[in-house]
Amino acid sequence: MKIVLHGFGTYAVVFHHLVEASRRTEPEIEWAVILPTPHHREVLRTVLSDDNILSLQDVQSRQLTPLRYTSHLKDYVGNIFADIEAEKRHLKHRPAWQQLARADEIYRLYKAFLQRTGATHILISQIEAFEGKVLVALARELSLVAIVPSYVRIFGGIVFATDAFETLPARRRATKGRSAGQRQAR
Repeated sequence: MKIVLHGFGTYAVVFHHLVEASRRTEPEIEWAVILPTPHHREVLRTVLSDDNILSLQDVQSRQLTPLRYTSHLKDYVGNIFADIEAEKRHLKHRPAWQQLARADEIYRLYKAFLQRTGATHILISQIEAFEGKVLVALARELSLVAIVPSYVRIFGGIVFATDAFETLPARRRATKGRSAGQRQAR
């Protein structure tokens, strides 16, 4: 199993501790990480090799050119235009051709990294903006398991969703036996 982590800001510090603890209890799990910026790369280098760390800012092109062809986007499982519209930061106020070119580049860079690392799961810390949405779409496209921590205030905790809608997981399957409550009552 290879889990790719995605997070920005101080998520890297949490991921460092997660990988470190996992290595002690579940050594068969392999880890990789996608960081939007290189700010916390050094923290993660203490637990991951450079091959398993992608800093988006370091690999993005500095000069964008308009897309000539978009035929490769036929594989995009989501709606790339709706996903671009979800962006709140760097894409939001750019001309449309730049938004599409940057979104396409992020999609291709993330896809190549997921394929190169042999990812089986993606832990996506947040899906509100384009990067999270593209990772959910890539999980579906590449048949990977998406893991989206979702705070469920009404239930008093966190559940792990597998889609961009943060769908609640099924509690349990019905079986022809006594329920756990009935077994405890005896």
